This record gives sequence, structure tokens and C-alpha cells, in this order.
Amino acid sequence: MKASFGRYSTGTSSKGNNGYALIQPIQRVAMQANRTWNDSFFGPGDPRTGNLKPDCVLGPSNLAANGECGPLSDRNFGGTSATSLNYGDDALKGFNSAQPFYWQGSVSVDHEIRPGTSLTVNYNRTVYGNFTVTDNLAVTPADYDQFCITAPVDARLPGGGGNQICGLYDIKPGKFGQVNNLVSMAGPGRQPSTVFNGVDLLTRMRFAGGVQVQGGVSTGQSVTDSATPAPATCFVVDSPQTYQCHVSPTWASGTRLKFMVLYPLPWSFRASTIYQNLPGITRQATRSYSNAEIAPSLGRNLGSCGAAATCNNSVSVNLIQPGTAFEPRINQMDFRLSRIFPMGRYRVEANLDVFNLLNTSSVIDANFTYGAKWLNPVQILAARMAKVSVQIRF
Repeated sequence: MKASFGRYSTGTSSKGNNGYALIQPIQRVAMQANRTWNDSFFGPGDPRTGNLKPDCVLGPSNLAANGECGPLSDRNFGGTSATSLNYGDDALKGFNSAQPFYWQGSVSVDHEIRPGTSLTVNYNRTVYGNFTVTDNLAVTPADYDQFCITAPVDARLPGGGGNQICGLYDIKPGKFGQVNNLVSMAGPGRQPSTVFNGVDLLTRMRFAGGVQVQGGVSTGQSVTDSATPAPATCFVVDSPQTYQCHVSPTWASGTRLKFMVLYPLPWSFRASTIYQNLPGITRQATRSYSNAEIAPSLGRNLGSCGAAATCNNSVSVNLIQPGTAFEPRINQMDFRLSRIFPMGRYRVEANLDVFNLLNTSSVIDANFTYGAKWLNPVQILAARMAKVSVQIRF
């Protein structure tokens, strides 16, 4: 029986995201911003319509909506004195300031069931801490208005779709683009949490004639929760939005099964195979809702439209709660046939490898933008492939 417990640092990035390195002026100035663009703003017949050219003032000389472009997303963009990002003392100074860490503990039991057969059971738990939050001091929760959207009717969506999704928020037009972010440590009452619990079962078996079987199953659950109002999935401190802030997938969705068999054959040949049954990728359904669809519930145009009379902006909403729907599980079997040829002081090993022996077409990535091509595979498991190799040892 073995047990361990410790506190570990997750390290720092090359950008120096800890301590006084955060206060570098270049990292505090607004380096980028964006505008919405509607190339059909001027209507049919106007030469500017559909010319694939933003007919507006793109730069910071005009912060407001103008021509085909919406207002600038950060009004500090282009300035050298105003900053969009500042850091609190608690993130710059003190023990482990802005240094993410995690507590990790594990307990494992290894037991020999019979000669040549052992079983290992391991439980581990990881708790992440020392999160930072970004608070836009220029806005408050009162600067957001709630709206609802209706999911499309589709048997592939949870409950068949057609349901109303509320609790979504949009910033008011007068506050759009006002950015004065303060990065500080997530204190009591706004501390997000990420906790992982996992169990591993591993067996090793040796039989007469050199036959070996090894494998097991591992399962786990990683729960992420954005405590109000801290961001872990929601990201925005001041927004009252809590939609999909709690992510708690089932244990079954994180279960992995792996087995390896090694079997000696006559004439010094050896055959081995590896079988894997892995979780399918998380299914999403991101749909874009236009201002025309949102405005009746919101009671106004989207904040990103500013004071423009015509608003063609949109908001993307994931219609499926993360960690609740998955693509079919991934099955893969690989095979190897090998033989070692002794040649004096040399040993030549010839191998024949066959990847994806069963030629399964499990989905590795898919189109998760809701529409006509939703769930169409973007990448599948590589087709069956054979490879011949030779290794010389001396």
C-alpha cells in the first residue's frame, strides 16, 4: 500500500504571468480590439454593398459605430496613456502571488492474487487553487440586461430542442467598449473550483510459455464550478450570467479501457495487440442568434451595435450543457508481429505493425456549429495502415 500527498506549482508561462513581471507597461496597454462589420449595411444598389471592403473608419480615431462598422470593443485601443489592464497588489506581491497551484493526493494498493497475477487499485484526487479573476471596474452587474433565446426543434438536441434558454446577458450600448480590467486573486465568495477524482484498476498476468496480459480501466470526473461571480467557465466577473458555469460530466464519460496481450509464436515469432476503448469527444451545438431574434426578448438592440439604426450583429450560444452529450466512444486495436534474428554480435528485429486493425472510423473531431453540417466529421481515426520496420542492435 502506498500513499502520497503534496502541493505543487503549475509553473509560469514565458509571458511571465506571476509577480512583478505582470506590471510591464506593454502588457497593460490595449493591444487589440475588434469591430463588427456588415457589408450589406448600405442596402441593395449601393456600390459599397458586397464590395468586401469595410466602408468605415476602422481605427481608434472614431470609437463609435460608423458606416458598415460597429463601435470599437475597447475604447482604450490605440492610446498610450490609458490602460485596459491593471493588477492588484495581491496578484503582484506576497507568497505565491498569481501562482496557480494544486493539491494532489493518492492512495494505491498492489496485491498479488496468485503467482504471476497482480492487481493494482489507485485512487487520486486533485484540487486546483490560487485562481485570479479579471474585474472590469468600468461596469457593474446593473449594466447588463437579460434575454432569452429559443433552441431549434431537433431530435439530436437535449429534449428534442424547442426549449427556451434564459439567463443570458448583454451589456448595455452605453457601456460597450468601456474597459478597465483589474486582475486580482479570487477571494472568498468568488472562488471558482476545479476538482478531479479518479480511480484506476490495473492487472498484470503472466502465463506459461511467456504469454502476458496487461491492462485495466481508469475512470474519473473533473468538476468545474464558477462560484458567483468568479470566472472559470463564465469568465466575466460583472456579468450576472451563470449559464453553463457548472460543468460536471458523468464518471462513465471519463472511463478508459486499455489492454495489451503478448503471445509468443513458433519459430521465435512474437505477436502482440493493444486494444483501447476511449471516451468520445464532447458534443456541442453552437448556434448564432441574430439581433432580430434577440431584440424582442432583450427589449433593445445588442450592445455591440451601439446607436446604429440597423443592427446585424449576432451572439453565439452553445445549446448543449458541456459534459452531458458525447460522440460514440473511440475503439482502436493495433497489432504487431515481430521476430528477432541473431547475427553474431548483432540482433536484427523485423516488425510488421498494423494500426487500426479493425478499420474503425471513430470521430476524432466534428463540426459543432449548429446548421446543415452540424456533427459532420472533420477528422476520423486514421484508416487501417501497415508498416514494416527493421531495428538493428549491436
